[in-house]
Formats: sequence, C-alpha cells, structure tokens
Amino acid sequence: MSAYDLERLSVLIVDDSPFARALMGRVLRSLGIRQIIAASDGSEAIHYLKNVATNPQKIGVQRFDIVISDWTMSPVDGAMLLKWLRRHKDSPDRFIPFIMVSAQAEPEKVREARDLGANEFLAKPFSINGLATKLLQLIDRPRPFVYTRDYFGPDRRRSQQPIGFNNRRHATKDDIALLHTPKLPAVFPDHIFAYYIRSNMRLRDIVAGLGADQKEPGQLQDGVLEAAELELTAMETDYADWVRGTVDKLNQAHLALRQHPKNHWKYFKIINELAHDLRGEGQTFGYPLVTDFGKSLFEYTRMNIQPDEKFLDLLHAHIESIQVIIREKIKGNGGEIGKTIVATLDAAKRKWEQQTLP
Repeated sequence: MSAYDLERLSVLIVDDSPFARALMGRVLRSLGIRQIIAASDGSEAIHYLKNVATNPQKIGVQRFDIVISDWTMSPVDGAMLLKWLRRHKDSPDRFIPFIMVSAQAEPEKVREARDLGANEFLAKPFSINGLATKLLQLIDRPRPFVYTRDYFGPDRRRSQQPIGFNNRRHATKDDIALLHTPKLPAVFPDHIFAYYIRSNMRLRDIVAGLGADQKEPGQLQDGVLEAAELELTAMETDYADWVRGTVDKLNQAHLALRQHPKNHWKYFKIINELAHDLRGEGQTFGYPLVTDFGKSLFEYTRMNIQPDEKFLDLLHAHIESIQVIIREKIKGNGGEIGKTIVATLDAAKRKWEQQTLP
C-alpha cells in the first residue's frame, strides 16, 4: 500500500471565522500539506481562484488542487462559491475537488451540497480521521463528472453502476456521451441527455507519483494523524480564548437587542452567526455542551418573532451557560455540574415555550 506525501498539494480554505481558518490550516499542515491559502469568504476565494489562473506568483501557488469551504458565510457563502466554480465561465477549473463543510449536517443539507456539485461533505465538529477520510476519498476514488442541461459536478451516485435513466424517461446508452477530454461542449444535441467525463487520478499522481498503482488505495504517511491530534491539543487554549471572545460579542449583541428591540432582526443575525460558529468547533476540543448550546441558540435566533422579555431571558440563559462551560472548563457531559446546567437551560426553554407558544 502506497504512503501518500501530501506536501505538493495546494489547498484553498474558505471560512469567515478566523479561528476556523486557523484550525483547518494547522490540521492540514500537520497532515503534510504545505501550500495553503485562506480566504475569509466566497468573494475572496473567487478572487484567488481567478488570479491563480492569470497571475499565480501574486497568489503564491501555481494551482489549487482542493477547495475546502464552510457553507455559512457572508456576503458570499459556500453554496454561491460552489455554483460559481462549477458553472461560471471565469472559473479556472470547473473540476476542482470541493469539500463542503457545515455544522448543519442534516440529510437534506448534505443532499443540497451534493446537488450543487460538492465532491464531499464534512460535518462540523470534524475529527482528524473524518477529514483524512475525505481527503483519501478524493485521492483514491474520484468520481466521474456528469454534465447535463441542469447539473454539472461529480456523479451523484457513489457506486459505479451502469448509467440508466429509465426511471425518469425512456433512454438508451446512445443518450449518454462519453467525453475523454475536460473540455465541455457548448451545446447539447437534441439526442444527448448527459455527458459523462471519466474521472482522472491527478491528485493521486501528485501525492504518489506518476506510475503508482492505480488499483490499490493508499494511506497517509506514518505519524501524521497523531501529529494532527497533537496540533488540536495545542490549540485548546486558543479555542477557549476564542469562545470567551465570542461570548463577549454575544453579550454585546444581546444588550443591543434589549436596547433596540425594533431592530431585532439585525441582532438576531449577529447572534445567529456567532452561535453557528460555536456549534461547529466545541466537540472537536472536548466541549460537546458548547456545541449543543450553540446549536440551540442558533435555532432560536432563526425564529421570525418579535422578542419579548421572556425570550430575551432565554437567549441570555444560553449565553450564560456557554460562559460557565468555558470558565469552569467543563468537558464531556460535565458530570453533575453539566447535568445541572443542561437542566437549568431546559427548564428555561420549557418555561418560555409554555407561556408563549400555542
């Protein structure tokens, strides 16, 4: 089994959270990847992608081999970036492997990412093994691309079965055109339902070298997973500092919400985005309660309601709970202290729901 050297890979990280960008960058470096560019949202990522094709010296890399992008960003999110990459005429490479990352990992969200043309979906909080598995999937099992009138991206079927569309329309093998070049036709003849572009092993050639066995899957080099786990441990203090800073921002937004309730949508948005970030990283560092409370706060601030005093108290109970978890370094389920915090927050939720919801 080949041991892959990831040093020659170039990765574009896209995330509007500075901490999340730093986290992903340090983990990727510990796995052996040396060429990493980070963008703060989809618009900056598009800038880098355009310039790497025309002026790579300015960007500092000759190409991007993989894009790893968070979904929820502003103003240009991961979905908009992926659509541009797969469909826009200015895209430098519509075949670039794309890993969509999101704390919203419900099945419908995963399907949406797949239908947009993502190669892989990585749920937050992610593990080192989970990230490594996605990278190896791109290297060892790249899926062929499918080009239809309304879709372009990796084959949405994981298993390599004969192509058939009889469940949608009467079709024969003549309806499918096999392309041996990445150059896409400008128009569809009436008799063609889809173009099928065979997968290439470019990433494998980069990490294993030309002439490597194409049938036998490889593995990461010895010690890199352990090094990545140590990198996470080293970032734990940074994570706690980041959460404290995020809690300060939550308290500021909550205070502004109390003072300006008529502009609640503005402060809901701020709290919602901060809560989304919190739900994404907690479990990675052993703080699953931060993930749980962040997710709950995220869901409540998605509600289209005019906040009253009881609702403001409920939001504040979430913020206080997260603050206590970090201040007291309550990891895992927190034992008896954790149970008390969870029970107190659950009671606050029930009290508001019983008094407010029909």
